[in-house]
Amino acid sequence: KSIARLHWGCSCCDPGEDSMTDEDKANARLIAAAPDLLEACELVEAALLNGKPSNPERQRAAMLNILRTAIAKAEGRE
Repeated sequence: KSIARLHWGCSCCDPGEDSMTDEDKANARLIAAAPDLLEACELVEAALLNGKPSNPERQRAAMLNILRTAIAKAEGRE
């Protein structure tokens, strides 16, 4: 199953965003959020590899915030 589909067109013949399906819009949001999702994964990975943090509750809250922000962007809630 494809995860993205690109539409090519020009302003004279492309009907615009109204012609995009819900799947097209979801794919566009996911593509736009990809850098944030990658960054969130890298930050969480680094935090987990760095051993025991001095303030685990603060680190946990920060990681959750980063992940939730990236997920919200991918889902179109941000």
